[in-house]
Amino acid sequence: MNTTSESGVTTMTTTDAPRIGRRTVLQAAGAIAASGLLAGRARAAHRDDGTFTAWGRPVEVASGVDVRTFATLDRRGVPVAIGVHIPVEAMRVLPAKLTAYHLDFPRALTTRDTHAFTFAGLDWNPAGHPGPMYEVPHFDVHFYLMDEAEVEAIAPGVAAYEIAAERLPEGYVFEPVRFIVPEMGEHLVDPTSPEFNGQPFTETFIYGAYARDGASDDSGVFGAGATGEITFLEPMVTKAFLETNPSVRKSIKQPQGFAVAGYYPTTYTIEYRSQWQAYVVTLEDFEWVDAV
Repeated sequence: MNTTSESGVTTMTTTDAPRIGRRTVLQAAGAIAASGLLAGRARAAHRDDGTFTAWGRPVEVASGVDVRTFATLDRRGVPVAIGVHIPVEAMRVLPAKLTAYHLDFPRALTTRDTHAFTFAGLDWNPAGHPGPMYEVPHFDVHFYLMDEAEVEAIAPGVAAYEIAAERLPEGYVFEPVRFIVPEMGEHLVDPTSPEFNGQPFTETFIYGAYARDGASDDSGVFGAGATGEITFLEPMVTKAFLETNPSVRKSIKQPQGFAVAGYYPTTYTIEYRSQWQAYVVTLEDFEWVDAV
């Protein structure tokens, strides 16, 4: 079932698959069935090196076109890669309006205590969104560190909480006005990214933040006196760039620590995988990070 909010954002929902809120991941059931790689596979696939890959349940974005997450873990349950799978076929059937999806991670990932990731999300922005460099058709892929119910409860406002320097990713800064996007949080950007330096936006990496213990005053200022933290990691990529069949692997600038100790990614990838007839956006090369 589809519902449309007063803001005009369509949210995809289902009754027997993971509930879709403001985030989700794309994948083509037809292409997968043809390849024989994932069709009918909810079980983990084990490899000779001891790692295994598990797949989240699919969510339909159009007739015959599904989406799902995946996670590769090692023998200890430490993530090797977590990602979203976007089938090539999905590019033909994307909706004409801003649509936000949510997709659960596989149980093999969410039942481990080696990391803090909770669920994934994807926003399809057919007309882009502010600021000006991002006003082109693109995907925002979110990897959340907060429970879904907490994320869904986030109200709009302007952030006034503090984030300790140790929790701020190297080189990242707050936006000029610290808007809190409802059901998401605020965004931190890297001013050295190409789109801030005269180059067109093709892909980039954003951090998200929020203060769980914050509250709003009557003017909508949120979190005065509260403690903020990083709450999502967000690769962004344009539809046009995906359709060039890219192979991008970049380092993620790190904070000294997170609110919760665990394994966190140091690399993200955006690439076309011909064997799947799909694009994937992943977080990889996980390393232990202490709580600060």
